[in-house]
Amino acid sequence: MQAISKWETDVGMPDISQIVPLSHELSVSSDILLGIAKEDENTEFEAIRAKCYEIEGTPISCNWPPKAQDTQRAFDLMYEYFSSHPNDVRAARFLLDRAECKWEQISVASDAESAIKECERFANCIFRHCKDEDIINETRYNIASIYAFTGRKEKTYEVLNQMPFLLGDNRYWAAEILEKAGEREEAERLCRESFTISARFISRCIRLMAQMQGRTLAEKVEFNEYMLRMINAFLTGGDYMPHRQIFQKMSLVTGLIKENLRLGKTERAIECFRETLETAEKYLDFLEGGSKGTSLLLLDDGLDRVDDSPEDISKRVGMVVECLRRAIYYGEHMKEAQGNETIAEYTRKAQKIRERYI
Repeated sequence: MQAISKWETDVGMPDISQIVPLSHELSVSSDILLGIAKEDENTEFEAIRAKCYEIEGTPISCNWPPKAQDTQRAFDLMYEYFSSHPNDVRAARFLLDRAECKWEQISVASDAESAIKECERFANCIFRHCKDEDIINETRYNIASIYAFTGRKEKTYEVLNQMPFLLGDNRYWAAEILEKAGEREEAERLCRESFTISARFISRCIRLMAQMQGRTLAEKVEFNEYMLRMINAFLTGGDYMPHRQIFQKMSLVTGLIKENLRLGKTERAIECFRETLETAEKYLDFLEGGSKGTSLLLLDDGLDRVDDSPEDISKRVGMVVECLRRAIYYGEHMKEAQGNETIAEYTRKAQKIRERYI
């Protein structure tokens, strides 16, 4: 309390070396003890974060992903800020995310226990001071990943059990962690089990499973057909018409056109061409009709919301247009090979749908 007594008696500014541990003990920001305005804190955080991004780069920069030493430098810089602002959720999220990146490199360290306690401190800051459920669940996933990387399975599942079922069951979350650890066969098995229980988690499961490589063409087609059945089951539920899932279906069916052609399965390729057109029309009608359909599925950067900006929608429309362009290209090849009038009709229809988009 010496620091505060100095302040109250106007002897001079309090000793910072005592303010910081005191702020930790009281679970309050040192800025509160020093009387610094919130605006100053925001400005300081933004400046620190900008420096961190300068060190690490960004996903659109040429030096992405960052090198391990750059991640460590950014971590150390933000950690210094967090030491004086232990209630700043933004800093805690930044540090926990970087800590997870570091733990992906190693599973055991000489100071593993102290490192995990630091991660728990970041997570607890978020749990105490954040009201956003998306951020809270993101934090649960991050801290569970760290437990998993360090072999603490009981702690991993203890945290995963707190995840709302709406966002994915335990099988899905465990699969995502296993995939990160390179155990892809087990991750795929758990994903399939998650599908069986509910198609609600289809978006993230498709993204996760699509990353798994090493299949033959025939195995890839079998897998993609399975994914298509799952996403169709989801989309015919009646409650949702999300942009993300429509794009995923477009990617699947246009990919299946090409893959089935390579396997000589022309009839199935034609069916996928038809399904591509139907999906594109459905999506366009959704955009033009002002549907109130929503999505509860997570994307990489959060929830797929109905209030997407025009720029977000335009990007997805552009993706659908590209899928149609590829479908038309494959259709022309099928027409040359088969002389099939159905293909000619589908190709003309695809051109008309593209014109609506463009």
